[in-house]
Amino acid sequence: MNRSVVLSATVVSALLGTVVGFVFGWVAMQPMGLIAGGIVGYSVSRTSDAIFDSLLSGFLGGILALVLVNALNYTTQVTQVGDAAAAGQQAIFLTISGLLFVPGAYAVGALLTAPTVVYLKPRVRRAFGQQTA
Repeated sequence: MNRSVVLSATVVSALLGTVVGFVFGWVAMQPMGLIAGGIVGYSVSRTSDAIFDSLLSGFLGGILALVLVNALNYTTQVTQVGDAAAAGQQAIFLTISGLLFVPGAYAVGALLTAPTVVYLKPRVRRAFGQQTA
């Protein structure tokens, strides 16, 4: 397991997922796990590392994105409505509904992407005349 790759893939996918989730909603966040898988697949050399690291970074990225989106939604609701209790109830509802599918969708997207990138990386380099290791 390469911790720096997992951390960078988690943070990048979570930040992009936060922006997309805040602007477009939960459904638009689902493909952000593909970004985590792409980063992991490009950074590792073995398929077994790609599978484990992509699942971990996708799952953690989904949870982190969920936390960040809910924090943004909560502050937006408090400033718009002016009632912290009502905003808290809405944030809890969104957290529970988001936990049902966001981390799993991130993990599945990353799991599909990372081994594919590991498999295609030497073939693409060979096709464009670069030396493969």
